Amino acid sequence: MSKQRWRRLPDGRYLYRRSVTIDGIEQEVKRTLDTVKDCQRLDAELTRKQDSGGVVRESRVTVAEHAREWLGSAKNLRPSTRHNYRSILEAYIIPTLGSVQLRKLTTPRLQAWVDELERTGKTGGGKGNSERRGSPLSPKTVANVHGVLHKALQRAVVWRRIDRNPADDVELPRRRKTERRSATLDELARIVAACDSDRLGAAWRLAWMLGVRRGELRALTWRDIDLDTGLVSITKSMVRVGTTDHTDETKTANGMRVNSIDLETVALLRRRREAQRLERMLAGDEWCGGDVESCHVLTDADGSPVTPSSIRRRHDALLRAAGVPRYLMHEARHTVVVQRAKYEPMHTVSRMVGHASAAYTVDQYWHAQTGHDRSSVDALAAELRRRRHA
Repeated sequence: MSKQRWRRLPDGRYLYRRSVTIDGIEQEVKRTLDTVKDCQRLDAELTRKQDSGGVVRESRVTVAEHAREWLGSAKNLRPSTRHNYRSILEAYIIPTLGSVQLRKLTTPRLQAWVDELERTGKTGGGKGNSERRGSPLSPKTVANVHGVLHKALQRAVVWRRIDRNPADDVELPRRRKTERRSATLDELARIVAACDSDRLGAAWRLAWMLGVRRGELRALTWRDIDLDTGLVSITKSMVRVGTTDHTDETKTANGMRVNSIDLETVALLRRRREAQRLERMLAGDEWCGGDVESCHVLTDADGSPVTPSSIRRRHDALLRAAGVPRYLMHEARHTVVVQRAKYEPMHTVSRMVGHASAAYTVDQYWHAQTGHDRSSVDALAAELRRRRHA
């Protein structure tokens, strides 16, 4: 039987006293509580914490203070990831939860917060500290916001500011699968044809024939392309944070890949390189793209990398010239997977576009291979007929 660590006071309340170890230092916990049940709950909580390796000091640090400290000290984050985390903190987390002390965060409170984000996109922090409401957030955005908060609170556990992560058991809205848009084969033919007369047509062909991402296109240099063998090595991605470009390795190991280029794309790339050499001569001292081999494939006339917004505008212009609906750059990747899956096994297509795993490609694009089992089922039926009549 455990020792009783409280006694009744003259005013009817209870004085709880216990010697515990806090971060390796023995000290006394002394509380005045209203009921015996309160004393029992505190005693059980202190025992649980002590048995798990020590007692966590009750932190009065707020969510805002902790979140900013966590992000400022986080290591191994890409610049774009750090920028996205900061944007989420400042837009959705700090305006609504920033003043709350970490110790007062509970799972029910965070559940209500998540539900409110999904319903109204409420961000708080409006003029004069009034509440500001946005539009409802998609399940994916809610999951992203929750994910950032969860990471921050997990670090609070490591730093012993709280003993458990209250975001662990929050139920997130169900993400509904949406049908991915992709160009038809006729539309793809018109897009590819329009590339012939476009200044950046070689890059557009890489996007629409190989599924190269926008950041990967921006990072491509002539060193990455072997026009004699018709191979392109995709190992890097360039992202813009504010007005600064950052180049890093692809997000996953599977993102690094070597793909074959068709002859028409090779011809367009040769034209692009010759045009770029002429631009370099005309620019003279204004040229900022370096030497020919290290220069990026996608550049403006002065050799500077084409910006993401410029890529979007120029890509839209290409689609208008082709007479097809507007597609996002990422939808070019969907198109490549859907069309190439008609001719190649899904695991081959997955490697070509640099998906994290073939399982992801199969799960997302299983419909693209409808009918691929025709030959196998016909072969099985033929074998069964042969055995039946043997």
